[in-house]
Parts: sequence; structure tokens; C-alpha cells
Amino acid sequence: MYQVLGAGRSLKLALLFSNAQLSTGLESGRSAPAVSTVSASSANASGQKGIRDSVANASLLGKTLLPGTQRFDPNLLEGDWYGADDGVRWIGRQAALVLPEPLSGPVLVTMQLIPFLAPGKLDSQRLRIRFGGKIVLEKTLDHQRVYTLSIPLPAGQMGARWRLEIHAPEAAIPAELNAGPDKRLLGVAIRSIRITPLQASPAR
Repeated sequence: MYQVLGAGRSLKLALLFSNAQLSTGLESGRSAPAVSTVSASSANASGQKGIRDSVANASLLGKTLLPGTQRFDPNLLEGDWYGADDGVRWIGRQAALVLPEPLSGPVLVTMQLIPFLAPGKLDSQRLRIRFGGKIVLEKTLDHQRVYTLSIPLPAGQMGARWRLEIHAPEAAIPAELNAGPDKRLLGVAIRSIRITPLQASPAR
């Protein structure tokens, strides 16, 4: 569960997790791994860049990505993302997670997020996830809590970046709803994202 605290310069979250909840999506007995990033080489050859991008993608698979930390690579983010904020990262109406290259196979994306709600004024948020130009998940978020969503995705198109779009069309400004002093346009707060390879179904 979480509480929205009105005091302060921005909207604050108090996330209350048990040890078991904190380990969600991680291997048992291990702490949350640091986000892996691959530094760009000084080499100018385009072939070497492609290799680096492939390695960067591979280094992210099976890891729990924590966008709300200062160590998170901002190059993976596009759209209406705000800065790291108390262990989460808020989005406005539309944002995307982007990898340098397509993944070679299908994956399962597990995402933890929290909607901004203002009881009596904004009782729910509609969430829409798009991948490859298609809607892969639609859900109404009507409780002030952490939601864990699991989204199976096919392999990306050859030659295109892997891009997962997150839409919150009912994002609102807390200050305009008398729900705190925050003047940002808030949809949902992303706590974690995990991308796990899936075994492709055999051809029939």
C-alpha cells in the first residue's frame, strides 16, 4: 500500500512492503540487481555499435530495472517521464521504455506501478500499454496501491527499436484537484520493470 502525502514541494509516496514483496520478480535470496548499462565505445564503426546495442539489450534481460533510482539509464526513456522521486518515476499521459535494438524472441514484461488518484475527484486511471503499434493491455486502476502487471510480448520487428509505450490518458495535476501542491501532470508512477525471455511456441 502507499500514502500520498500533501506536504512538501512534490507529491511524496510512502511505500510499505514486506521483505517478501520487495523480492517480487527477483531470484530468491538475492537483492535487487543494479541496472546494467553499456558505455558507448569511442570506435566509429557502425558494426561495433550494433554489437554494443545487442550486448546492452542482453544485459537488461532478467534484471529488475528500477527507474526511480538515480543510476537508471535515461537513454532507455522517451516521452513524459519525470525525474527519480522516492523510489519511483512518474509519467504524464504518455511515455515509453526503449531498448537499442529488437529482442530476438518473445519476452514477459512484469511492471510494478502506482496510479495517481484523488478520491472523489479522480477515482480511477485508465492504463493502456502498446507494443508494435498494437494495444497489448488495457486496465482500469481504481485503488491507491501497487499494481503488478504481467505482459507477454512477441519479438520486435527486425530493424526497429524495441519500444513499449505506456499511456495514462486521465493524468491530472494534483494542485488543480486540491490533492497537494504538486503541479506536475501525473498519470502513474513506475516502480520497477523486469523483462524476462519467453520460450517461443513450437510451429505447428
